[in-house]
Amino acid sequence: HVGRLIYDRETLEPIRWVDDSNGPISLWCDLPGGRPVEGSFAAGCDVSAGEGSTPSVVAVIDMKLGQKVAEYADAHRHPQAFACDAMALAKWFWNAKLVWEAQGPGGRFTTTVKNFGYRKVYLRKTNEDTYCPDQTLHMGMHMSRDRKRELFEALREALGGEYLERSLATINEYRDYRFGSDGGVEFGPSVDTEDPTKARLNHGDRALATALAWL
Repeated sequence: HVGRLIYDRETLEPIRWVDDSNGPISLWCDLPGGRPVEGSFAAGCDVSAGEGSTPSVVAVIDMKLGQKVAEYADAHRHPQAFACDAMALAKWFWNAKLVWEAQGPGGRFTTTVKNFGYRKVYLRKTNEDTYCPDQTLHMGMHMSRDRKRELFEALREALGGEYLERSLATINEYRDYRFGSDGGVEFGPSVDTEDPTKARLNHGDRALATALAWL
């Protein structure tokens, strides 16, 4: 399916799915009764400024089956509006656990999540560069070079085994990620181009959202 999710703007409760070839959401699951089958889901979010140059993305993974079931991408939703879309989609997927990068536009995303009271979220660790079990009360992940590398290494190991990728657009982004000279992970087109506009257009958002969801 390709389409959009209609939801109540006050409560963010999903109302119905609408098939629309121009919609921002792709689905790889059945919709008996107009909703995905009940299960356990995780939703990783990459938040953009919403100014049209790079999309904000939600990647939803079925945690039991180990495969992507939904992908939302829209370059024209500001962080607050995108956060509402993401929470409504998470609610539709039986209160999926949300995780996002807290820096940059992610700060406004975080504030919106707090204001609406969605609480099934990733809570930051005391040290994001390790898998330390200690959690803080702060929502969203603080991304560092080492943490990003760990996320992508974990996803790479899972691909084709524990995890099945359904999105061709995301697969194409995977091919452009590489290790940088500093040992970090970088998106090839963003590094190679001298045109800053093109760099923003090739930001690797789907892959990062998926890596966060897999975490």
